[in-house]
Amino acid sequence: MSKPARIPAFARADALAPTVARQVVKQRVQAAVRCWERVAKRDKPRVDDIHQLRVWSRRAMAAVELFSPLVAPQAAAELLGILNKARKRAGNARDYDVLQKKLDKQSREDLSHALEVLKTRRAHAADKLRKSYRKQVHSGKIQDLQRELPKAGSAGDNGHAPLPVKFGPWFLQHFADATVDFATQLRPAKPSLRRIHPLRIEGKLIRYALEIGLPSLPKQQGKQLYASLEELQEQLGEICDHLAFAEQFRELAADLKARQRDRVLKEAARHDRQAKAGFTKFGRWWRSANGRKKLQQQFAALLAKPAAAKLPRARTKAVSQRRKTQ
Repeated sequence: MSKPARIPAFARADALAPTVARQVVKQRVQAAVRCWERVAKRDKPRVDDIHQLRVWSRRAMAAVELFSPLVAPQAAAELLGILNKARKRAGNARDYDVLQKKLDKQSREDLSHALEVLKTRRAHAADKLRKSYRKQVHSGKIQDLQRELPKAGSAGDNGHAPLPVKFGPWFLQHFADATVDFATQLRPAKPSLRRIHPLRIEGKLIRYALEIGLPSLPKQQGKQLYASLEELQEQLGEICDHLAFAEQFRELAADLKARQRDRVLKEAARHDRQAKAGFTKFGRWWRSANGRKKLQQQFAALLAKPAAAKLPRARTKAVSQRRKTQ
């Protein structure tokens, strides 16, 4: 399977917003489905297939959320729910893969009992993905929901077709709405370890939404903002991974014998220390001129451009509910 394009070349500034919405949502959902199919076909899914399913589920969800004013709310809610479950199950399997990659040979031997438990959980998550693939994809349900999506926005409040809206100004307006929560999390002068995970999740959604609009933005401006978001994600990802591993090991330790439990708790403490070290480094970035302030300035420069079209700004119920599940 050829690698799907992260950035849709057809999402030009002068293209019609509803047309871009249909094309982008279709492209991203199909990419997630193809990854899901590859996972479902194997008893032991490959590491990259699991990873790509998780990533493209997120990208598809970001597309449905961004275009929520232009799609049918009920179909969007159902589609988001299906994609979110696939993302979570892929995430459960991915935890084992990432941990295996980070541990050296000696650590894998010392933690063999704990890793066996995680390996079993990975197999269980893969089994759930196979079953849900048959239920949600093979049955045709996702395809039916995709056909339902464009029905909203085909007519205006007065029953007539709405005026055509160019994607460029439409994207700027709705991207600005999508960044409100993220911008709020960037305001504190000092970062909070407790808020690292929500900031990472919100940053991913913004980055995946920005990918959609990049072809409609000034090239250099969009490229620089995207690079800054990637840098932020790299730092947050390292901290969150260590925090997640520490929590996993503490949970696993409860079911192990004393000697094995001590080894696992020692590993949990090591990940706690690495998370704190990463957070200290992140704090320096946050306070630096090239850190949070630069990111805020880049958003302000991009969103200062006037939006020509005034379309519904309210998020759908599906979007607000989906965010609460993160």
